[in-house]
Amino acid sequence: MFSNCPGTQPLLRFDAAGFREFSGFLPAGLAVYGLRTDFIRRCVRLIPNGCAELLIPACAGEVLVLAGAQSRLCRVNLQPGLLYFGIRFSPGTVCWNRPLPPAGLFDQVLRFSFPGEYSPIIPENLARFETLEKKTAYFLDSVLPCLVRTAPPPAVSLMLKRITETGGTIRIDELAGGLSCSSRHISRLFLAALGCSPKSFCRYARFQTVLAAMERAPGRSSAAFLQKTGYSDRAHFQREFREFTGITPRQYTRQLTALTPTAGILSAP
Repeated sequence: MFSNCPGTQPLLRFDAAGFREFSGFLPAGLAVYGLRTDFIRRCVRLIPNGCAELLIPACAGEVLVLAGAQSRLCRVNLQPGLLYFGIRFSPGTVCWNRPLPPAGLFDQVLRFSFPGEYSPIIPENLARFETLEKKTAYFLDSVLPCLVRTAPPPAVSLMLKRITETGGTIRIDELAGGLSCSSRHISRLFLAALGCSPKSFCRYARFQTVLAAMERAPGRSSAAFLQKTGYSDRAHFQREFREFTGITPRQYTRQLTALTPTAGILSAP
């Protein structure tokens, strides 16, 4: 389900011009992407995946967006006509200029408009680099080492690993049994670290598992993706799909097949 960084936000691909995910080597727990807004497509939709997203405008004086993990579809307005450099953190993890608990970010979208609020992340420095690869190298070499990483405790990390390995189909009592704890205890640990319950995170993981399968084979019917995913029936899946994305599975696959390969270079506007 998850490659380098747990979770995907595929609707970003539909909402932004020139969305492209970085495919090179990255430290564990990070995914990096680039996108461009225009005067029509200036709103991106974040769907539940348990991950925090950092959107940095490659331009001085613009607003930087830090979005925590979302429990429902979240629409985020961005400045039109700008390149954005995006970082997706693994569940329970945030890198910022000070300790920032992911639970406190849950269902939140924060905007920062003054350089002092997000130093050492300086948008104009990113703007000096034309390609996504060069922006990524600058971020990894010059910015990431200066940020404070907040990570989940070991017990929660183990739970996250088990949930993602099973695609969200593991039962909460099985999760608790693997840690020799009660279901109530692991729920408290999980909620304190991420801001959501393990049962809710299983929903996000299950949904993302199906989305990943749909991306690999968009021509198949939605019913073909539901085997062994934990959805009780097709109607259950369709209700959750609309709740999390705002569109139907058929609309999603149509948009997915309509996508054309993006250019290898994201140049400054």
